[in-house]
Amino acid sequence: PPVALADLATAQELLGLDAGVPRFDLVLDGDPLLLPGERLERPAQRGERADSMTRAFRMNLLCLGFLAVLVGAFVAYNMAQFAVTRRRPLLGRLRCLGASARDLLLAVLLEAGLSGLVASVAGVLLGRLLAQALVGDVATTVSVLYGPVAGDPVPRLDLVTTLVALGLGVSATLAATWGPARAAARTAPIAVAGQLPRDPLPSGLLAAGLVVVAILALLPPGSPVLLPAVAVLALLLAVACALPHLLGWLVARRWKGTLTGLAAGRLGASLGRTGTAAGALSMPVA
Repeated sequence: PPVALADLATAQELLGLDAGVPRFDLVLDGDPLLLPGERLERPAQRGERADSMTRAFRMNLLCLGFLAVLVGAFVAYNMAQFAVTRRRPLLGRLRCLGASARDLLLAVLLEAGLSGLVASVAGVLLGRLLAQALVGDVATTVSVLYGPVAGDPVPRLDLVTTLVALGLGVSATLAATWGPARAAARTAPIAVAGQLPRDPLPSGLLAAGLVVVAILALLPPGSPVLLPAVAVLALLLAVACALPHLLGWLVARRWKGTLTGLAAGRLGASLGRTGTAAGALSMPVA
């Protein structure tokens, strides 16, 4: 192609660049002499560095999204456990009338699935509104730190993304409700007399195992970005499983024989519900 040679001021005037120059192309002969603090790299390396930073940013947002799903699952578990405990006499009457354990299990899961679907639809709609309000600020942050963001910063909500979000919300709700649903299915007909069983406590060995998993996930040097997220998830679950046992120790040891111990007497019989509720409430605060 034809080449025109001109000094910099003339080129700026002819090309209408004002005081800006988009780039300089250098043809170097031999090893260049760099001043302290300067470095020489190919343009492709800069693009690779920007890609790695944006991948880390996307991974961070993905982990925060799954953390939100986990918090919602704990809240769903708490509500299901509370509903099953309140309806224990009703479940006993249904058993007396011939309802099988499978019928009660499916009834609780169906109710949870419908509630999860309604909550997921509301979450998608509210998430879209939050995206319109906040993604512009996030795009500005990405433009300042990593590079310019082209196009509309608010992503389009397509059908596939909506279905995935609804499926994830319903699946998390059903998974969180499985334990209370099994407890409802094991309700004995004698529950109509008000003789309620003690709520089962989460396994203490499970909490210890989750702590070990969290520690092992942080041991490898230079571990992938996903391993610290797994460690945080394991620690949150471990605290939620261990908190009912801690509350039981406080009720039995520290408040024994006091007025507070009398007031908390029923707490010891329902630690499987109240302790997990405390864990569910502490998780969003954390």
